Amino acid sequence: MGRMDGRVAIITGGARGQGRAHAIALAREGASIVLVDIADQVDAVQYPLAVPADLDQAQELVEKEGARCLQVQADVRNRAAIDDAVSRTVAEFGRIDVLVANAGIVGYGTALEQSHELFDAIVGTCLTGAWNCCRAVLPHMIERGYGRIAITSSGLVGFAAPNVTPYIAAKNGVVGLMKGLALELIDKGITVNIVQPYIVNTPLAHSEAAYKVFVPDKDEPTYQDFKETLSRHSLTGVPWIEPERISRAVLFLVEEEASDVTGTTVEIPGGWGHS
Repeated sequence: MGRMDGRVAIITGGARGQGRAHAIALAREGASIVLVDIADQVDAVQYPLAVPADLDQAQELVEKEGARCLQVQADVRNRAAIDDAVSRTVAEFGRIDVLVANAGIVGYGTALEQSHELFDAIVGTCLTGAWNCCRAVLPHMIERGYGRIAITSSGLVGFAAPNVTPYIAAKNGVVGLMKGLALELIDKGITVNIVQPYIVNTPLAHSEAAYKVFVPDKDEPTYQDFKETLSRHSLTGVPWIEPERISRAVLFLVEEEASDVTGTTVEIPGGWGHS
């Protein structure tokens, strides 16, 4: 028997990266999965976002684990679209046990280099999107007296970092969202927690814009330059964390036995943030 047998989990940003890894991990433990992803480009974002083929591939990988899977192409910034995704989940599976509010985007550059449109997209996806998803599932979870919510923040909230200010602001915001919700829901059988990884090996971290921020001394930094720079600054010498390692923490927070864990942050430094 799996640790998530019979459970139904909605995972946002599920087409690739951390979201896909979390979906596969929960499916492996017996959960039915609902993959929610915009699977489309947002004009202001500086790197390619997921596409429908990524969402299809994620569903195939989930189903290879023997799990049922529903995919919904939706933008977490759109409340009506998220409400519809929740309604479709209940219609398909009859319940919602878990929300992994993982969808996120980042922007690189100084405050003057990042546009108002990019700021709105980052805060809208990372913070307002998490709120929209929590708000949509809560009536159902409260009615059933059960729920597990895990929200993805970032290790960058723990210290000042230039060139990602809107992202840090949004990720600090979800910590406050988590703490408030955890207190409101503590007597309703619903837990709310944060998973806080540092640099993760996903498409969000790998772009020309990211490389220029982390390797400013080169005009056209490469993947190898980026990797070597991060390795030098990591206490372990490992440049980034693989998303599957973050999934272990997510699984811990959303399983049945985690009823006493709420209002907390599970930090996954991967050798960062303590030097």
